[in-house]
This record gives sequence, structure tokens and C-alpha cells, in this order.
Amino acid sequence: MDFTPHDKPLPPVAMRVYKALRSRKVFTEEDKALYVSAKRGYDGELKFYHFLKEVSSRDPLLLHSLSLESNNSKFQIDSLLLNDQSIYLFEVKNFSGDYYIRNNNWYARSGNKEINNPFIQLKRSESLLRQLLSSLNISYSIIPYVVFINSEFTLFNASMNLPLLFHSQLRRFFHRDFFQRFPPSETDRKIATLLTKQHKEDVRPDLLPQYTFDELRKGVKCSGCEGFMELATTKTLKCNFCGVFESIDKGVLRAIDEFCLLFPQERITTSTIAEWCNILSKRTIRRVLSKFYQRNGNGKATYYTFKE
Repeated sequence: MDFTPHDKPLPPVAMRVYKALRSRKVFTEEDKALYVSAKRGYDGELKFYHFLKEVSSRDPLLLHSLSLESNNSKFQIDSLLLNDQSIYLFEVKNFSGDYYIRNNNWYARSGNKEINNPFIQLKRSESLLRQLLSSLNISYSIIPYVVFINSEFTLFNASMNLPLLFHSQLRRFFHRDFFQRFPPSETDRKIATLLTKQHKEDVRPDLLPQYTFDELRKGVKCSGCEGFMELATTKTLKCNFCGVFESIDKGVLRAIDEFCLLFPQERITTSTIAEWCNILSKRTIRRVLSKFYQRNGNGKATYYTFKE
């Protein structure tokens, strides 16, 4: 059963924001490092997803990229597996290189730089997930693990009691008989649906580049090469770089999606989107908004929201 959009890992908000900004502002070195870190994490989640799909003899009930909230505390979950009336909670790390533990603190051996202890994050997610399940009257047990998916990762001084899985252990852990023998039950599916419905789309990470509307380059970006497009005819746009054509409606809708990602607290108005797209008249923008969005208010106070 498909629980889209959480049946596979989703690009994190940080990655999507960086991509949207990539041709609109100049990144600092810190911005670039944060983007690389977000992409590395996402790549690791994809590796784990494809691994599970490969080794499972049946179609496992997996959920990915959940942003949840319990007792006014928000938390992120990389992957969940419902299996034999248990919920396996996986925190996926794509670290590479040598690391060590000393006095419960974690360090990268290169430069002896201290890093965040991934088990603190896992413990927090486990606790909040348990509270959330209790509020939903779900009694499944939670089995948490940190998965180090990168084969080039080495950890020194790790206790044998830590709930971790190294790359070399994954095939032994997820052996053929690990996955439940029968298809997911109706209860399993209901729990998966409940958890998916609890997803909070508006959760944003703290570490994002700083930017303002005024400083960003305006225009409609090509869906392929991300170059900026120009008006070709009364109905089409053309990319200045790769030469692709597309309808004005598609280009404007994509630009609006990008605007909403970058400025989630701002209202969608004709004037704002016309300025954001840069190359189209307010009349054209108003037509597109009226066609695809819900109109609210009148006159200068008019704004648009997504249709229900």
C-alpha cells in the first residue's frame, strides 16, 4: 500500500531551500557547508531505503521523512518500519571517516572535533514518538536504532550495548526471516495512515541561510537547467540557457511554489507574485491565480490560498 508522500525519503527542507536559492543569491562558505551536510544526510536515507527494498522478501510497511509533534515538541523521523506488532525507529547517519567516543562524547578523529551524540537525538525521538503513540491509543513497542549507512565509517570505543547498526551488519540484521511472514495487517495500515496524517509540513530547520525578498534575483526558473526564462509568446515562456519552452501557467505555478517555500509566512498576492516572476504583467498573474488558487478578500486586500 502506498502512503505517498512518505513511502520514500523526501528531500529535506534545507535542501529544497538551498536549491531554490542557488541561482538567486551568492552563498557564503557556511551556507555551502550546510547544503553539503543536508545533501549527505538525504543521500544516506536514500541508500537505506534502497537497501531495505532490496533485502526484504515481501513489501515492508515503511514510512520515511516524518515531521511530527508531541506535547508541543517537534521532532523528525528518518525511517519507521512496522513489523510484527513493533515499530522500528531508524535514525540514519551518513558519516564517513574515523570517529571515537570518550566519556560519552563523540568526536571526529580528524581534528578531534566534537560532534553531536546521535543517540541523544534518537532517545528524544523515541520518547516523543512513544508519547504520540500513547495519545493515539497505539500500544506497539518501539525498537530504536542508529544506522550508520556509509561503508567508510569507523567508530572506536563503542559499547556493545549501544543500539547501532554498522554498514557491515545490515545484511545480518535484516535477514530473510526478519520481516514478518504475513502481509501487513489492517491495524498496521491504520497506524501507518495515522502517523502519516500527523506529519507537520511547516516544520523548518533552524540552520538555513539568511535571505530577504529584496535581495534575491527575481524571475521564473527553468524546471530543467534552472536558468531564468523569458516571455516567448502570449502563452509560453522560453529558457534563456537550454532553449526549452513551456506554458506560462506551468512556469508561474512553479515560481509560486518556490516563493511559498522561501517565504512560508507571506501571503500570495497578485503584486507580490508579479514582482517575484518579474517578466509577466499583473493581469497575467491574476489570471493564473484565479484559475488555480482560492481567492480571499476584495480589492487591495485580496490574497490567494491553495484550493482545498
